[in-house]
Amino acid sequence: MEFSSTADGPWAAWANRLERNRHYRWMRRLYMRYADIAPAVFFGGGVFWDAMTLRRIDHTVDNLILGAYLVLLGGCIVLAALRMVQRLPAQPLLETIGPFSVSGVQFFMGGLFSAYVVYFTRSASLTASAVFLVILVGVLVANEFIWRDSINLVLMLGLYFLATFCFFTFFLPIVVGSMSYALFVAGGLLSLALVGGLAMLLDRWGAFESTQQLARTFAAMGALLVAMNIAYVQNWIPPVPLSMQAGNVYHNVEVTPDGYKLTYETPPWTRFWRRSSTPFAYAEGDSVYFFAAIFAPTALETGVVHHWQRRSLSDDTPTWQTTDRIPYTVQGGRMRGYRGYTFKSNITPGEWRIDVKTTGGRMLGRVHFEVVAASNADERTFQTRLYE
Repeated sequence: MEFSSTADGPWAAWANRLERNRHYRWMRRLYMRYADIAPAVFFGGGVFWDAMTLRRIDHTVDNLILGAYLVLLGGCIVLAALRMVQRLPAQPLLETIGPFSVSGVQFFMGGLFSAYVVYFTRSASLTASAVFLVILVGVLVANEFIWRDSINLVLMLGLYFLATFCFFTFFLPIVVGSMSYALFVAGGLLSLALVGGLAMLLDRWGAFESTQQLARTFAAMGALLVAMNIAYVQNWIPPVPLSMQAGNVYHNVEVTPDGYKLTYETPPWTRFWRRSSTPFAYAEGDSVYFFAAIFAPTALETGVVHHWQRRSLSDDTPTWQTTDRIPYTVQGGRMRGYRGYTFKSNITPGEWRIDVKTTGGRMLGRVHFEVVAASNADERTFQTRLYE
């Protein structure tokens, strides 16, 4: 497909005015002078902008910003790809902004993946899902360097597919108000359709050097689609948009008009910072309470399960045995998370942990604690804190 070129029309007049603007000329000279470090500057700019503007994962403005990033990133990829093969239409506006296209890719890619690192970090637990977080951080850091010496269209479109897929991973559950594997698959297929459609357009416009390069692009997207689904099934992807805001064990949890009153044993002065019953000094008649606050977007309702597990040494091999699975429903909308608790009586001393999972088995968090026999049960003192 051949582009028609013209220097007439309102865009030409706008481009001419821009070229005559002294501020624009000064910025272009500055950019050309420091072209070697420009990618790092734009990368840092994307990260800084996210840090200053992002609020919460279900905030309308935040999602509009990220959606605009995706659209503008796609536009920058098109400009960079067409400039690479010298097929950019001879439009004054495109010729004016074309030299900045690679830095645009750098800025918007950095902005998107830094936002994903923030969102997925809030949702990740220090278990298998941390692997995916490490990968996102790796992509974020690598983004600073991969466009310095060359422009790889297959790589750009592959990362664009990953950025789009990550966006739909949390955006679709927010819109629909539920979480499921079917929604995750739908996000992947939608990403494949959008980025695949863009690749086909670029092929029509002559951006690909060969049919083999186009095939490699679709192979890369297909491999990423399969890898993301495997990661989801293996619980390596944090359960965004959910995140555990707080979680610990206490001697008592009481619902009051002002919030949840959490009672814990007064810590020794050497551990003045401790604000929970860890380790748990147990006496006959005590119950162990586990309190958790889980953030969920407005209108999202999902099930959560507290898995109480005790460590046992069966045949000298440490294993975790589940003693109780206690479910409840989380309703979204609260900034500090939906508050809930479960408790267990007649507990035995030893090492314990509580896994907080969705009903689909995705890990939200894990809390370890030790139950020890109280040496002087009658001399224990307690204090409380309020979680609003």
